[in-house]
Amino acid sequence: MPIDYSQYSTSGQGDMSSLPEGNYTSNPKSKDKAGESLKIIKALATKEVKGGATRHTFLVGSDDARGTGFLKIDIHPWSLRPETIAMALGKKPKDANGGFYIDPAVLAQLDAEAVQNTQTQLERIAEEKVTEANTPDENRGEAIQETLHKMLTQVQINVGTIFRLQDWLGVARDPETAFADLDGLYFEGQVKAGLGDSVEVSVFSKPKGKKAVQATDFPTE
Repeated sequence: MPIDYSQYSTSGQGDMSSLPEGNYTSNPKSKDKAGESLKIIKALATKEVKGGATRHTFLVGSDDARGTGFLKIDIHPWSLRPETIAMALGKKPKDANGGFYIDPAVLAQLDAEAVQNTQTQLERIAEEKVTEANTPDENRGEAIQETLHKMLTQVQINVGTIFRLQDWLGVARDPETAFADLDGLYFEGQVKAGLGDSVEVSVFSKPKGKKAVQATDFPTE
């Protein structure tokens, strides 16, 4: 009987079980430590998800623990704009009550028309979401502000993940090259339970002074 070779993995990661939950870090004092590091094995196919975002998924493994997990990053068409990033990740004063705020020093680096166009588009999207939810007229204003806050929070989470990965890669943060050269990247992060038997991965910030390392930096035997 001929052997069916299609049953074998070609990713170099034959173990299809889930990575153990916990922190993967070089810090020996870290709580719930499960391993030294995580690495991106390969980027998987992108797909559209609810809300109009594109989901970028990466298969993740570890040299210290058997199994795999998934790092997921959701990006909307407007997520990687400099104006959106400035609103979501920029420093804000303590008395800033939601809404749009860009630090004046950063605002001076941006195109004023692009900032206005981005704000207008985000407001329109938020208004559409509130309308689709059949929000009563008396609650629309508050609901729109809450929706805008949630939208920018998602940008903060997802673009923040991209920037942390670029820090581990040792390259300048750049949304235009968001997903370039990530295969084989080693980083520190956390693995926690996802849907069903799967686990999901998050990325820790790279400690200052710590060398960024890729799999290609290691000698092969």
